Amino acid sequence: MVATVARTCSTMLGALALAVATVAVPGSAAGAAADPPSVIAEPDTILVPEGTSASFTVRLSHAPSSTLFLGVGIRGSGTWASPPVVIVFTPTNWSTPRPYSVHNIPDADTVDDVAKFTLSVQGYVPDEVVLAQVDDD
Repeated sequence: MVATVARTCSTMLGALALAVATVAVPGSAAGAAADPPSVIAEPDTILVPEGTSASFTVRLSHAPSSTLFLGVGIRGSGTWASPPVVIVFTPTNWSTPRPYSVHNIPDADTVDDVAKFTLSVQGYVPDEVVLAQVDDD
């Protein structure tokens, strides 16, 4: 928020002068940029029983000016599979949640594996989804 402060001063001749200053109010949004364009994935954490599938959705917070493609990075433990999928965002479909499915491959250990999916689009702040396997061994 920006506050405008006005002060009336009296001079020795009795004339009035008006001084105006613009000041940023602490804790306000003055001078702050609007929310940056971001990738939005929901939910942000999913529990996945071993050997089963889960899905989340992804969309953009702002319309792109041209066609953009979703990039997916995966890090963590365990084996996770996803069918080949290309998610495309356009100036007309950017706000429609798009599904992304992931399958957890069973293993013989007793470890609950965790994978972090980083979803990115050029020019947008990326988002992450954590998939936590619930081991059945």
